[in-house]
Amino acid sequence: MTANKQTRIVKVDGSLERSILIGMITSADFLKKVARIVQPELFAGAAAGTVARWVLGYHEQYREAPLRAVQGLFEEGRGELAEGDAEWVAELLSSVSKQYEAEGAPQAGNEAYLLDRAAAHFKKRALQVGATKALKLLEVGRVDEAELLYAAALRSPVVMEDLGVDPFDPATVLRLRESGMRFGMSLGIGPLDAMAGPQLSEWLVMVMGPMKRGKTQFLTHCALRAKVLGLNVVYISLESGYGDMVNRVLMAAGSMVSSGSGRVRFPEYGENERIRYVEEQRPNVNDTGSVMEMLYRFGRGARGQAVMKSFPSYTAGLAEIRRYLDALEALQGFTPHVVCVDYLGAMRPPKGFTGRDIYDVNAKGLKSLSEERKCIVFSAHQGNRKTLEAMNMSPTDVPEDVRILGHVDVLYGLNQTREEKEQGVIRMNVLMHRFRRFNHYRQVRILQQPEAGQFCLDAVPCDAPMPGDFDKPLGDEKEEREE
Repeated sequence: MTANKQTRIVKVDGSLERSILIGMITSADFLKKVARIVQPELFAGAAAGTVARWVLGYHEQYREAPLRAVQGLFEEGRGELAEGDAEWVAELLSSVSKQYEAEGAPQAGNEAYLLDRAAAHFKKRALQVGATKALKLLEVGRVDEAELLYAAALRSPVVMEDLGVDPFDPATVLRLRESGMRFGMSLGIGPLDAMAGPQLSEWLVMVMGPMKRGKTQFLTHCALRAKVLGLNVVYISLESGYGDMVNRVLMAAGSMVSSGSGRVRFPEYGENERIRYVEEQRPNVNDTGSVMEMLYRFGRGARGQAVMKSFPSYTAGLAEIRRYLDALEALQGFTPHVVCVDYLGAMRPPKGFTGRDIYDVNAKGLKSLSEERKCIVFSAHQGNRKTLEAMNMSPTDVPEDVRILGHVDVLYGLNQTREEKEQGVIRMNVLMHRFRRFNHYRQVRILQQPEAGQFCLDAVPCDAPMPGDFDKPLGDEKEEREE
């Protein structure tokens, strides 16, 4: 049993060390930062330590990541490696080379999170190596030497605890500004991006709206937007199976329709922002040829990677989501920049909590997940009953527990009447923003085509409407008849 457990630990560490090496080989920014804590002798794998030494030497000479030059380093130094180690290194470099051929410079994943993982790994390794050497000295009675050696391991920069920073120390401020790895992403909805700014790593971003008003489509839009921007994304559904999930993404990526003749009506803004409708023919998501063509076309412009995971409703909470992300990291070396959880209300109740406390605890968990993983977490929550016909959602429309507002960094509202739903219109507003001034009476009117998976076709800013504004259709019926 002990041997099996040790094998499992080494396998996980090997996967992490592989990811660290790929980051060091492909990213000059990551290599510059990790070089401060990497000691080749602390790698658990001898081959990994040798490659790290080559890469660090290259960086010391050229101040760059080796990228394709690592192949030359391998050819020069392969004589240092045992036969099995040489095969491992050759396979590692081959996988990096294949990524170059497929999509240009390969991504190391979420570099900020990988740097944190590297620091924790080498902290553990420094203590393990120091303890092993100290025990050997103790076995032969060299107590004083053992004490000095282990004390040196404890004093190593790798194993220092975070004791805080002095915000008025110039050296500290400069170091933090230089080492910042935070990233952000816009939503691609112009007026809304102008109001809310980019979503940043370590943020919890939520959308709130009544049932069947597009929360899942919004999260799908965010996931695809992240992929197009070159970010790695994990989409976790707690209410849909893989078939529905994949079809939804294919429709959103390719403006495909799910069934029928393929002819759908698209709204667009005409003169004075009046809405008119144009009927168009779109490919069917059930047509394999159209899907393959769309995948090729979309894949050429979307550099990020995407993974979708389905859990049955109410069976996955924070513990299950964390375990899944750990498995992705350990088995595939995949670390996301963006995690979409669809949705808060379908998460498994945390053990020992009931009623409104469930939402509070799960929202806290999603926020902590964003900070632990150095990623952006997107999720959604149902509005209360009065939001079914809301002209303007407000922060007080949070159902069950208003404490949720204390955990989100940005909260968006979805506003839509039945008439607007039929006309392909939805209005979004900023209900809460931790870092910016906001006014929930300012809205963005978005045109969409749900039957073709399109959450946003166009958008214009507007003020919250009054009930009388919906006595007449928003569309221009005359223009539609003329077309």
